[in-house]
Amino acid sequence: MHIPDRDRCNWLRERIETPEPVPFTRQEKLHTLDRLAWSDMFETFLANKYTVRLWLLLCLALGWSGGPASRNYSFLPRPL
Repeated sequence: MHIPDRDRCNWLRERIETPEPVPFTRQEKLHTLDRLAWSDMFETFLANKYTVRLWLLLCLALGWSGGPASRNYSFLPRPL
């Protein structure tokens, strides 16, 4: 992200960037790695599970089903 105002940029830099690395223990590093790996696997699971369903619902909502949009699609979950 580009911030054209130098004062705002410096304000952010002072609060985000640290002059020296933050010391983490081995246990904290392993915990962070575990959470990162878990979140990556969860994101892959969601992408695999819901991509096809969302595509199908979009097609049905836009009437791309190859038939009238008034067909009975009761097998699909109802939106919240």
